[in-house]
Amino acid sequence: IAFLDADDEWLPEKLDRQLAFMRETGAALSYTGFWRARGAQRTQVQVPPEVSRDTLLKGNVIGCLTAMYDRHFFGPVAMPALRMRQDFAFWLLLLNKTKVAHGLTQPLAVYHRHPGSLSSSFRRVMTANWILYRRHLGLPAPTALYYLANHLWRRLKRG
Repeated sequence: IAFLDADDEWLPEKLDRQLAFMRETGAALSYTGFWRARGAQRTQVQVPPEVSRDTLLKGNVIGCLTAMYDRHFFGPVAMPALRMRQDFAFWLLLLNKTKVAHGLTQPLAVYHRHPGSLSSSFRRVMTANWILYRRHLGLPAPTALYYLANHLWRRLKRG
């Protein structure tokens, strides 16, 4: 199963390359690099070759438009009913059942960032992460603060 929002795009070779990558690596959950587009300007988003649940808690590196998972491996799994960060919560849920997610570092999708979207507000994203950590995952406040600080640091580093 793969995900694509109506305003984003996959490059023509995405599905073929990612499926082949999953077969080669035995990955049950995979993701790819992507381009972040703001108008005509594009920036390549680099992704690590793999990510564990603990590492992902420190900052989501899996773009929803790049994710693909093996339904036969995981079975039917519902995406959490959260207003924001439901994809992040979903990857964490899947990583409870597999050791790591594997990343194909090549950019194979384009994320179109629009002013006024839910994810365009830094404060809204940080608040949604806090809600995810505390309410959805039930993490103690010090642990949630640790992960939120890591997420904040990574986001500030990328600009």
